[in-house]
Amino acid sequence: MSQPFDHLRLLGDPTRLRILHLLRRDELSVAELQEALDMGQSRISSHLSLLKQGDLLQDRKDGKRNFYSLASGLSATSEQLLDAAFEATTKEEEIVSDRRNLDRILDRRRQQTEKYFNEIAGRLGKNYCPGRTWEAIGHLLFHLTPKITIADLGAGEGVLSQLLARRADKVWCIDNSPRMVEVGTSLASDQGIGNLEYRLGDIEKVPLEDESVDLALLSRLFFSK
Repeated sequence: MSQPFDHLRLLGDPTRLRILHLLRRDELSVAELQEALDMGQSRISSHLSLLKQGDLLQDRKDGKRNFYSLASGLSATSEQLLDAAFEATTKEEEIVSDRRNLDRILDRRRQQTEKYFNEIAGRLGKNYCPGRTWEAIGHLLFHLTPKITIADLGAGEGVLSQLLARRADKVWCIDNSPRMVEVGTSLASDQGIGNLEYRLGDIEKVPLEDESVDLALLSRLFFSK
């Protein structure tokens, strides 16, 4: 049987469709799916296995946990089937409830990540850089940097940005931790780096105007799952 027929069969089950709706939003662990769906692990794992066998999902292992997301590289026909299924069911009561649950889960993720970085702000460059790796990368980039505007996304204390700003025209440091923004701004001021500026914000919605930078850096980012 062809893949579109297989996908139609998989999409015909309400539970599998609920799972796909959630994974359309973000990569999730089995535990997070359990919480969002208010459903047992064995039932969810069974559906995840079928969806993965049908090439609708992909997974990755992080320690003892497995994380699932929608498969990449689907055919145009399969993409159309998924879009039609999502559109047809997006207002169903269970789907709406699942979305509310997922919003709460993702918000908790963000809070946990922010709390972690607030706690280590001021110690990151000293205690969290084995072999001074990030600073070494910064020294390399320093010699390659022309007079351009740079955005350092997830900048932390700005270890890289403080080096790059010595050659760049302007460096924007974006971080979602208020404490990191405070520490980074203070460090830049202490070092007299006038062309480095911090802004509080999320890398998924960067608080800068479109096309306002020449280069965006994403380095030493940590994700809480």
